Amino acid sequence: MSDWREAGEGIDMESERFAKLPLISLCFGWFMVMVDATIVNVALPRLGAEFGSSVAGLQWVVDAYTVAFAALLLSAGWCGDRFGGRVVFQSGPALFVAASLACALAPGMPVLIVARAVQGVAAAAALVPSSLSLVHASYRDRQVRARAIGIWAMVGGLASGCGPLLGGILAGTLGWRWLFGVNVPVGIAGLLMVWRFVTVGREPAEAARGRRFDAAGQVAAVVALVAVTAALVRGGQSGFASAGTLVLPAVFAVGAVAFVVAERRVAQPMLPLELFRSRAVSASAC
Repeated sequence: MSDWREAGEGIDMESERFAKLPLISLCFGWFMVMVDATIVNVALPRLGAEFGSSVAGLQWVVDAYTVAFAALLLSAGWCGDRFGGRVVFQSGPALFVAASLACALAPGMPVLIVARAVQGVAAAAALVPSSLSLVHASYRDRQVRARAIGIWAMVGGLASGCGPLLGGILAGTLGWRWLFGVNVPVGIAGLLMVWRFVTVGREPAEAARGRRFDAAGQVAAVVALVAVTAALVRGGQSGFASAGTLVLPAVFAVGAVAFVVAERRVAQPMLPLELFRSRAVSASAC
């Protein structure tokens, strides 16, 4: 109890319960974005029936979120260091709520896919990297910090598993639009809790001052990930030997090579390739 009481930085801790509120606040957003990675899967047949969409269109409803999430994840760390983790994290729920509302009100498949991509941007660019760094900074005691990070990781795993279950319940009772509409009150509640209870991460990291954004690496990463995803989606629909599909692996190869070249040449790469000389890093990446 005393560990938790002394853990919160910048807060006058009066009880164990109060000391845990920063973690609960940060896990709100983390749970929300992990649930949304899988919550829509069970509702795809309903979406296809309502919008008359092809299988490829339904795949992009899922992939637009995950591709945007993966493509911007590295740059999100730079944003948190450069502008302050709390500032960046608070922008996440706001953008996520707006994108979720757009998904819930989408009149057709194109709007839904674009809104899902914006959800992925919000998840990657603000919520996920910043939430972990804020959990780390909120608790000074090593044992309490380790416990908090363990709970944070457990919440992410629980959210991934709960996504299809919650999606089935909401889609079967209230309709598929509530898969996204439920994010509006949850996101607003999470945003208010972070504003009230998370006090760390207000200032940029000293090490990030003067660091430049790795625009070349980011563009190359987006091109490569979008191309390989489009190749898999189009290949499943039109065949992997079709002319349109064969172009996409070439685009992916160009993007991947450009990414490696950019990370070797820029002074401050978003993914230093020297990391892969570590056996631990290489093994975990595989």
